[in-house]
Amino acid sequence: MKKKLLFITLILILLCPWPVAYAHEHSMAGTQPGGVTVTSAGSADKPTLEVVGGGIGGLSPGHLFYIDSVDCGADVSAALHLTNSDELVKYFRYVILKVGVWKQAADGEWQRARLSSGEVVPDTYLSMQNGMVTYRLPGYARYRISIDGGCNYSLGAVAGGSPVSPSFYLGVE
Repeated sequence: MKKKLLFITLILILLCPWPVAYAHEHSMAGTQPGGVTVTSAGSADKPTLEVVGGGIGGLSPGHLFYIDSVDCGADVSAALHLTNSDELVKYFRYVILKVGVWKQAADGEWQRARLSSGEVVPDTYLSMQNGMVTYRLPGYARYRISIDGGCNYSLGAVAGGSPVSPSFYLGVE
């Protein structure tokens, strides 16, 4: 009897709908503690999926977020999350996104960012399975987080393009 009660309790806990909070790119705009400012890129700059019904599609590169840590000497920890994998999985077998981290030079040009060790930030990929990538970036700089490329495999024919696009959340400390 005790085993049955334990089993039923365990099943109820596992099947209970857990509250899930979703955040998207517009919720993080503003100044974070320590003088770091995060802003979302404009909608015209966002990456877009190029969907081929029942086949492999590409992605138009675009910018996601800007991090301004010019007034902060400490390293900045940034975590980029893919927040709508549950929606994407209904339409795609896979979505693989190449994440780029860029640093604004003194002349205003964007260059590949470097880690505190001086190495260029390595190529990093975000997918529906590993829905988060993290970076530790040196302070006193402006950074741009972007999607530099990627691909997808659509499960079926989609009229009028992708019914859903990837949604992102950036946490900065």
